[in-house]
Amino acid sequence: MHGAPRLTFPCASEYLWHVREKAYQDHRRKVQSARPLVDTCAPLTFHHLHLKLKRLKLEEERLSVIERDNRLLLEKVASVMRTKGQNDSKNDSTHRSLHRGKREQELHRVQKKTRLFWKESHTQNHGMELKGGVKTGAGLRSPGCWCGISPETADTPSKKQELKLD
Repeated sequence: MHGAPRLTFPCASEYLWHVREKAYQDHRRKVQSARPLVDTCAPLTFHHLHLKLKRLKLEEERLSVIERDNRLLLEKVASVMRTKGQNDSKNDSTHRSLHRGKREQELHRVQKKTRLFWKESHTQNHGMELKGGVKTGAGLRSPGCWCGISPETADTPSKKQELKLD
């Protein structure tokens, strides 16, 4: 048995030496069996705080949408592979406007209004006076005719010449 180191000076009695040796052995045993006083283990975890059910549900829904999209895409790719790459991009549809009838009505109304306007402009004199065979400026810039000449009369050179000569 390994005892305490012997003192250099001898003890007065053998009994005192045994008492000291026993006290020292008790001390060594207590030191060996001593536990740390500081608690270094993790605190208790409560599963209802760490298990986020809402987050799990949202993740599951997201994954189900991804799976569905992947399945649809796989079906499309498989159908393309089955049909050996036939071109189905023909565009046989015609453009149909929802307002076509309304636009045509508006066009006819504007055309009718324009025809009436030109008829009125040709039947009225617009205050033009002929002095010495030449039109005065009173009606040259009146609405309905440009410089006293309507679009129909502007095309014929004989009418222009008649106006200048008269």
